[in-house]
Amino acid sequence: MMRCRLRGGLAIAMVMAGVASMSAQAAEPVRFDRFRAYLIFEDTGNLSKNVAGRTDQILANTEEGSSVQILIDIVAAGGENQVYEDGPLLLTWATSPYDPHGPFLVDKGWAISYVGLTGEVTRTIVVDHDCEPFTLHARVDRGDAIGEEFSKEFNIWCGD
Repeated sequence: MMRCRLRGGLAIAMVMAGVASMSAQAAEPVRFDRFRAYLIFEDTGNLSKNVAGRTDQILANTEEGSSVQILIDIVAAGGENQVYEDGPLLLTWATSPYDPHGPFLVDKGWAISYVGLTGEVTRTIVVDHDCEPFTLHARVDRGDAIGEEFSKEFNIWCGD
């Protein structure tokens, strides 16, 4: 039996720090997983069904209301209940297909220091689409290593 000369809380803190350190070293890398996207209807504040899987035109003016904004979840996956000491960066940005190098509609990034019990972490943005199509991009960078870029076209149209 191992005896510890340290007292109470200090011994527990040292054990927990050792477990967290081992956990962070063996952690599954964080990677981009998927987008979820919901039109925000300005008349009611209600959200549409998830439109991220749509490849056809997305009508923003429907019987549900009018939309000039879209709420987008960027979902990354990693190890369940994992701590990341030098957290990777989840980056996302939105561009216009008419000017892909012009000003970004959104440009946002987050350091990911923890992935929860489901093995996923979600960050959310709102894009002002103003009835125009846009391209959403995402990637996970680790230190100096630039991650693979994922993109999704949202072909939004408000109708005649």
